Amino acid sequence: MYLLAKYKIVRVCSCLLILTGCYSYFSVEQTNLRFPKTFDKNQVEKKNIALIGFNQYEYFQDYFDVVHKPKNAVVLPGRRYYYPSRFLYRVPVAFKERYLMRNFGVGKDLSLFPISGYYDESLNYYLMKNYLMMEKEFLNKTQQESFYQSSEFYDQYGRFYNRGVDCYILAINYSPFQATDLIGVSTIVGSYFTSLFSLNYLPIVDHQYSNSKFLIYNKYFVLIDEFEIEKRYFVFHTFWEKSGYDCSIKDNTPNAFARKQPECLWSNNILLGMDFAIQSLLDNMKLVD
Repeated sequence: MYLLAKYKIVRVCSCLLILTGCYSYFSVEQTNLRFPKTFDKNQVEKKNIALIGFNQYEYFQDYFDVVHKPKNAVVLPGRRYYYPSRFLYRVPVAFKERYLMRNFGVGKDLSLFPISGYYDESLNYYLMKNYLMMEKEFLNKTQQESFYQSSEFYDQYGRFYNRGVDCYILAINYSPFQATDLIGVSTIVGSYFTSLFSLNYLPIVDHQYSNSKFLIYNKYFVLIDEFEIEKRYFVFHTFWEKSGYDCSIKDNTPNAFARKQPECLWSNNILLGMDFAIQSLLDNMKLVD
């Protein structure tokens, strides 16, 4: 019943926004960091840390048969008359965002580590098994069809590259579309009519959530530690462009279930992930010593 009510309410909200593009303004609070001491950070930086994931999303729209649509596609209003069995979908595609990697503070993109050879063939089965667990984590969270990093791990013969990496940090930002929680359902109901009567000068008030997950693996893709952040925040939907918000996006898609996520949502999470990674690696180094 909750999901049905949520669907009807958000669809009503969409009808108000269908006439033109909609701005979404995100009231995301900046979180205080426990930034480690410079000495501690320098200790961690002695390791060869490869960064993977750190994804943002690109979006495209196309027509698909229902049975052949990508698993993360969201149907949009409209259908071409000469494609009676096809619907218009919006599809998010995860890609690594180098800006987020640069702001992580430690490590560097996996592709920047030169190949020094291959791991021993006897390790290939073991490495592949661990790698597939890493890949599954990314695919489940981002709802993607394939792991875009795979070609950087091994070649067409299934042998893994040796890049001299000590550990991998995988960052996963999700979900691809804006997600409303139970508080958001009630705030949409409460603000809808005031927004309607003010011709949307007063915004529709939403409450949403998004997640970032950080996983640390050793050089054999064995999971060492993990940390997940869930952010909840108010979002204001309006026709009118407003100032004073550091995080906002304009989206012409009227379907509320297919609204984009802006890159700025992930930026602060990346800093928190850095804080976690440095502390976790320091603790791991102490155990090894």
